[in-house]
Amino acid sequence: MAVDSFEDVDGKVYTADSFKDKYVVFNFIESTCPFEGCNMNFKMFKYLIYDEFEGNEGFEDAVIVSQIFGKDALERIKTIRADLGINKDKWIFVKGDYQPFFDLELERGNPWVKEDTIFGYDREAKIMSVLKDRDGYLRGKYVTTIADEVMRITKDISMLKKEQRDRLKTKK
Repeated sequence: MAVDSFEDVDGKVYTADSFKDKYVVFNFIESTCPFEGCNMNFKMFKYLIYDEFEGNEGFEDAVIVSQIFGKDALERIKTIRADLGINKDKWIFVKGDYQPFFDLELERGNPWVKEDTIFGYDREAKIMSVLKDRDGYLRGKYVTTIADEVMRITKDISMLKKEQRDRLKTKK
């Protein structure tokens, strides 16, 4: 079942309408990051995705939403955001109990019930990023711990933008 709304670490509330007409990369981060047991390399993700979104023309309508789970999540993420110089409107950190942002069944298994076999997490989703297109459809699933997988995100967004342009041309 989809979440109706969620709150970021600064108290701002988001709903599905907050991301209308945006490409959104969702992922989940263990609060022990970037230390032992981390499911995500923050510096790699910042360099490969966030810096592309923040610094390049064509990604104005793309954001990252990361749900933080585990103890001390709020303080940890504020520290990480400050240390990495992250724009809170471009990379949104969400607090709260672990839950998926939307209802999802995939052919290869539901990552919210399938056990992770790489790091031993109880859910595979804890090592994943997923991409939602501007129309609200899930368009990509990526293993966040693998740089080549993370690099596919911006390529896939560029491809989706091309699809959208082509659709608009055929409607004219």
